[in-house]
Amino acid sequence: PASVKVWHRDDSVCLEAINVLRLMGIHAREQGAPLIGCLEGERPSSNEVRVAAIRALSCMGTEFANVLIARMQDDPYWEVRHLCIESLSSMELICGEVLARRLQQDPDPSVRVIAAQCLVKLGKNAVTWAPVLARSLSDQQSCVRIAAARALGAVGVSAVEQADALGRCLRLDASEPVRLAA
Repeated sequence: PASVKVWHRDDSVCLEAINVLRLMGIHAREQGAPLIGCLEGERPSSNEVRVAAIRALSCMGTEFANVLIARMQDDPYWEVRHLCIESLSSMELICGEVLARRLQQDPDPSVRVIAAQCLVKLGKNAVTWAPVLARSLSDQQSCVRIAAARALGAVGVSAVEQADALGRCLRLDASEPVRLAA
């Protein structure tokens, strides 16, 4: 099959082409290279085009997981990192170590929130990451503290240390939504 030209000066044309590939899903796998070009090419793509490219690659199956992993770690745009975490988690291709690192180190709070939410999806292994979630109860951003408190609740707090952290959060956090989540 011929390669689809995705890049165009006009973002609306790019977005339309990318959307067609996303809708084709796994049947458009051979068109992944132009999508990767939107993320890593010589011409910088707008953030909107980058997000659309990640969505399309995510619909093409696990073949492009390595691209999602790279973008999750290095992309300058928070929404791209967020979508990569979400996609890798739904494909069950992300491990707790990576999620914990994003939760602790990502500069954007929305990425830290999705990392906390995805840690819960690890099933029985999620309890391993309860200490990381407990440390996130002291994050500067209330949305991260809320996500951490909810994740700890979903995981089931087994250690006294995590129960104490939730108790402190419940009593002392300045944000009412955080206290309610705890």
